[in-house]
Amino acid sequence: MGMFSGPTEHAENPPETWLVRKAGDRLWELTTKSGTVINTYGTQTHAREERTPGHFFADLYAKETRWYAGEQIEQWKPWATVKAEREATVRRLADRGRSGLEGKIDRWTRWLRTDFRSVSKDPMPEDIVEWARWYAKTYPGPVGQGIAVTLAQIDDARAELARTDGLVADHAAA
Repeated sequence: MGMFSGPTEHAENPPETWLVRKAGDRLWELTTKSGTVINTYGTQTHAREERTPGHFFADLYAKETRWYAGEQIEQWKPWATVKAEREATVRRLADRGRSGLEGKIDRWTRWLRTDFRSVSKDPMPEDIVEWARWYAKTYPGPVGQGIAVTLAQIDDARAELARTDGLVADHAAA
């Protein structure tokens, strides 16, 4: 199972559309119409035969067709189960914020807070968190690498925040 990424790609690539191409001396490729190599063969005849019932890849295609339609294939997970697992994985990754800059910024900010706790028992000031988010968006290179926060760096961060478009209220009085 798994010649194609899903039922749509599978339906778009029946064996009748597969091509046989010469790839070198005594080397022939069986490919999808988009050029994806299915397998290679020593003869053109052998490659052509693979498109017909009774040969491995044509039979595999037929088996996958039945599988996508809901038929249970021995030693294969049901398609409905595989589809549900794929969807759950996509949701889990999206929930964790693994895609995009926002997720990286959130992880970087958590690391920043952890580093701050290693030098101070106080909670991380929100203006520093805001500065970290601004910095990560402006200079994404160090995102995810983490930085060791010292008290001097925190003072520098407060000063930087004060200079950046008024993003931070004055917490010095607090």
